[in-house]
Amino acid sequence: MKQIEYGTEVVIEKDKVVGVYNYNYGRRRAKEEYKPYKLKASKIDLTKNTLYTIKKSLNSESYLGGKKPDEVILPFLNDEIYFQYFGKLNKDEFPNKLLNFDLHLVAPIYDSFDKIFLDYSNEISP
Repeated sequence: MKQIEYGTEVVIEKDKVVGVYNYNYGRRRAKEEYKPYKLKASKIDLTKNTLYTIKKSLNSESYLGGKKPDEVILPFLNDEIYFQYFGKLNKDEFPNKLLNFDLHLVAPIYDSFDKIFLDYSNEISP
């Protein structure tokens, strides 16, 4: 499983915050300075989220694999690097309107790259 690059951990014991830690590339950094305080809610129901996973759903319009829709135009760099289409994330399946269009997933998956930045200002031609 891939490590979390950045994050914050809040340690709670008996309805009191007892520690706050920052994470950077999977490593716990120094404890943050804060004033200990009692939480306003007496019970917190936390949902454990599994990161970097894909959950199968029969009701989803998001998908991995399959044929590229005809309207999607793949980026072109040169004759040696080709982009592949590998799925779609449906905008309606993200909370708080995080996406305002369906995100078509493309990358040069058969080439070596560390980071890739795609311009989705034209949502069908990244």
